[in-house]
Amino acid sequence: MPEFVALNEEAYEQLWRFIADHDSMAKTIKVRQLSQTPWQFYLDNPQVKEERKPFFMARIVDAQRFLEQYPFQLEDGESVTFAITDEFAEWNNGNYHVERTHVETLADARSDAITVDIRTLVPLLFRYIDLSILRERGQLSISDDTAQLLERAIPKYKPNLLDAF
Repeated sequence: MPEFVALNEEAYEQLWRFIADHDSMAKTIKVRQLSQTPWQFYLDNPQVKEERKPFFMARIVDAQRFLEQYPFQLEDGESVTFAITDEFAEWNNGNYHVERTHVETLADARSDAITVDIRTLVPLLFRYIDLSILRERGQLSISDDTAQLLERAIPKYKPNLLDAF
C-alpha cells in the first residue's frame, strides 16, 4: 500500500484531487494516512470506509528520565507536578515537579499535582487522547488552572509512524 505524504497543503489537496478525478477507474483505493488528518473533508462526496488500527504501543520505563527529555512548552516560572503511579514498575511511583529547565523528585505530592497512572500519561503526553476526555473518564485528577497550563505545555504535534518494522 503506498504512503500518502505531502510536503504542503497545496500538494495534499492535489493528491486528493487526483484520486477524486480518477476514482471511476478503480474498484478500491487504499490510502495509509496520518491518524489526525481530516482527509474526509477533501472529498466532495465521501462514500468511503475508514478503518483505524492501533499498531504501535508506548510504555514509559523511566518516568523521571522521560519527563526530563519531554519537550514541555513551559515559560519561565511555570511548572506542573505529576503524582504518578505505576503498578508494574514501582520505581516510577512518585511526585515529579517539572519546570522549563529541569525535573525534581518530591517526597510528597503538592496540592496542585496532576494525579495520573503511567498508562494514562502516555496517551496524554503524545496527544493520542485529549486531556478533557481523560479527565471526564476519571483517568487523571487535575484542577482547571493546571489543566489549562498543561494543555498549553504539551506540544501540539502528534507523533506518526507510517512505516512498519
